[in-house]
Amino acid sequence: PDKPNSRKILQTGRVPTENLPLRSHETKKTPCRVIEKKAPRQELQEDIPSSSHSYLEPGLCSDDLINHLDNDTLLEWKSEVCDDGNVNFSLTDNVHGVAKYTVVVDSCSMEFTAYAFNWPIPDDHNIYNEHKRSIKSGEQFREVLSTIEKSKRCEGVPEDHQTKNAAIYPNTDITIAIPRTVIRYSVPKKPSPKQFEATVFFRSPNCDVIIEHSELCDPCSTITKQLKRTNKKRAKTSPAKSKAPLSACAPGKLRATVVAARSKCKLFEGELQELQKKITSQGVSIDKTLEENILKIMDGQNLDSTPHMKFFWQEQMKLLQSSSCGRRYHPQIIQFALSVHGKSPSAYRELRESGA
Repeated sequence: PDKPNSRKILQTGRVPTENLPLRSHETKKTPCRVIEKKAPRQELQEDIPSSSHSYLEPGLCSDDLINHLDNDTLLEWKSEVCDDGNVNFSLTDNVHGVAKYTVVVDSCSMEFTAYAFNWPIPDDHNIYNEHKRSIKSGEQFREVLSTIEKSKRCEGVPEDHQTKNAAIYPNTDITIAIPRTVIRYSVPKKPSPKQFEATVFFRSPNCDVIIEHSELCDPCSTITKQLKRTNKKRAKTSPAKSKAPLSACAPGKLRATVVAARSKCKLFEGELQELQKKITSQGVSIDKTLEENILKIMDGQNLDSTPHMKFFWQEQMKLLQSSSCGRRYHPQIIQFALSVHGKSPSAYRELRESGA
């Protein structure tokens, strides 16, 4: 019988799978991951505590914090239970009418929020990040209060003319403000019988309020540098010249021109007021005929070149201001009158009768 043909023949359209060349480093294929369908999520029951409460001490509540604070004689904080169940822990400085530091603890979640003179501390502050903004135990709460009490308070942006012009009030819409916004924040002092006093701070909207080392936080320091840079630019701007076209001047130059013009007007108004006061106190009222005669005599005369004439007119002004019964003549005037009388008695009588 004929033997069957044992040779394998590649058929058209098939891909070879045997006797293929191998790679020097063959990699194993990872099996495909099978996605399993999850069971439908069951609704949480109210009696199951949330994961945020899993790290709390069993049975820790706001009353335990109050008792722990009352037993600690080293802390000077005072506690107060609000109507909503939250507890306020406050520290006063005996100067202002508002608490220096305030820590509000939520009675349900035991989360705390800190304030400095009722200014809220930002949510990204280190004091929140270190303690995860939640009270775990009484010792940890004591550490939070001690850290806030020992920390330094940001003094805010230095108070000057530029800061006051850029400052806005807290009730202003900050979303439309410029990047270098400064908020004017007033803290009232304790009432006194004489007058109302307050401490004024100028802060950045993102002020850290509580800092560790420096006097200014990073947001307030940045705004201070921006205001100084703007002030230097305005100081370098000189006013425009008298014949310069206004259409070709920059806004800063126009602003400097207006400021310079107002300063000159203020200076001239002050000099004018001083001259008016001198005229009112030292002026002499004369009739129109005497005024015309004096103007004719003094026309073209320089009193500085003739000291005797200048002295004579000054003495005449003093005599006109005094009464006829209380006149005191200068010895040089008396000598001049005797000289005129000796040379011409008729001329002396004419001068005397004229009232000059």
